[in-house]
Amino acid sequence: MNPITTLIAIILIVILSGCTTTSRVAVVKPENVATYQSLGSVRSTFPLGGLFKNLTYSLALDSALEKAAKMGATHFVIDENSGPVFFAISETASGTAYRQPQQ
Repeated sequence: MNPITTLIAIILIVILSGCTTTSRVAVVKPENVATYQSLGSVRSTFPLGGLFKNLTYSLALDSALEKAAKMGATHFVIDENSGPVFFAISETASGTAYRQPQQ
């Protein structure tokens, strides 16, 4: 397989792997969850940063939301310093998972 075909295949795999999600966790600001139960920190890393920073950060965030959902979270607050980094080898999304109180 030549390098161009390999690169295209990798890009397609990365894009297609991020197309589906079952997460129902809302991303909110910290003030929106002041009375909610904190379930703890969540962190997810996805390889292939650099030129694909926005795509890979999005995939890392999606993975973090999935982890939060598995913890029973209804809401997620992204850490202030979490975001895409241009010259990174991988992208990491982090934040805190919260559960809305039963009403």
